[in-house]
Amino acid sequence: MQAMPADIHLPTASYADDGEIVLPWFLGQRRAEMSFLGEGQIGCTMRENGRYVPGAETASPSSFPAGLRDYLRR
Repeated sequence: MQAMPADIHLPTASYADDGEIVLPWFLGQRRAEMSFLGEGQIGCTMRENGRYVPGAETASPSSFPAGLRDYLRR
């Protein structure tokens, strides 16, 4: 959470039975999720043209995915 840019709205975190932590954003027609998959892996997906597409880069707990950051700032 410390790596999240200050101008990005904080989502409500959810916890899955398999241990995954998910941060969802709902911004009008835009939807995005960042998932903490365990073992330091972070994934993200964004809704584009009516479907979800994965983020282009792998993030680490000390960085925020640049593609997700740019999407949320639109």
